[in-house]
Amino acid sequence: MHESIFAILLPKTVIYETISRVVDEGLKIRVSGTAFVGKERILDGTYALFLGSFPGFYDDDRVQAVAIPAGSRDHTAVGHNTFHSMIRAFEPVQITKLP
Repeated sequence: MHESIFAILLPKTVIYETISRVVDEGLKIRVSGTAFVGKERILDGTYALFLGSFPGFYDDDRVQAVAIPAGSRDHTAVGHNTFHSMIRAFEPVQITKLP
């Protein structure tokens, strides 16, 4: 798999997490441990959103991802329900299920 020039140049972070909920926008995850994006810390227990479609990934799966920051979102949606809260968003470059 070849990365786009933008994916190569943008800062990436490795995040270990548990999928909290599969949502319409992608995966709402809960960070395990502390991750860093440049000098910024993402604390243990923080929720984040992985944007995209992830067939075969389900609630409570443990995953490791290499991701690029993609700003934040002010809501997530599950079917007809919308949950309003600020959440950090990422574009995963690679995502792997952990045992």
